Amino acid sequence: MKVAIVSEGPTDEATVRALAEAVLSEPIETVKPAIRRSPGIDKLLELLPLIYKSLYYGWQADGLIVVVDSNASAIHAATTADDCGQGDCRLCLARRALRNAAGAVDQTAGRKPLHWAVGLAVPAIEAWCLCAPDNNVSENTWIQGMEAGQKPYTRRELKRRLYGPQPWPEGHTVHAIQAAMETVTDNVALLLSKFPVGFGALRSDLSQWGA
Repeated sequence: MKVAIVSEGPTDEATVRALAEAVLSEPIETVKPAIRRSPGIDKLLELLPLIYKSLYYGWQADGLIVVVDSNASAIHAATTADDCGQGDCRLCLARRALRNAAGAVDQTAGRKPLHWAVGLAVPAIEAWCLCAPDNNVSENTWIQGMEAGQKPYTRRELKRRLYGPQPWPEGHTVHAIQAAMETVTDNVALLLSKFPVGFGALRSDLSQWGA
């Protein structure tokens, strides 16, 4: 299966690929979208429809996976499926962009609809990688801290826990991700229990690809 992955960078893409293969129970071949994204969530949301259309009309991929960091934005309400009504929920915004893009393409003879899946890493994808060795890292811990006005950890701290102190040698972050994923992909249920909203959304979307 050929899949395009759009996330915050190469290390994030390596994480998403490993998790997608674990959920789908099959290897995936990653392809690079013809449209290159620029940094920033606003630019990403603006480009998502163009990325979707280029993959669809170019017959480049069977699916598109998008995973964004929540940072300090609203966390999707777990009790709602698609739109939680929070204006800055990045999961809702990405889903809406892809849903609109899918509805806007012309059906091409012989072309199956492009699968898509969206995940929300709370607050960053390094938290997913740390879920096994660090019991304190979870969506619930982050949400409670934000509600109390005190972040339980920062993005920089998560990076330090995962990658060690800077400076990082070339390729070090990718190797650290790969090592962490060996543990996480063997226990997807643990990741789902600690990140039921953001990873749960990704897993739910991916599970429908074979339907």
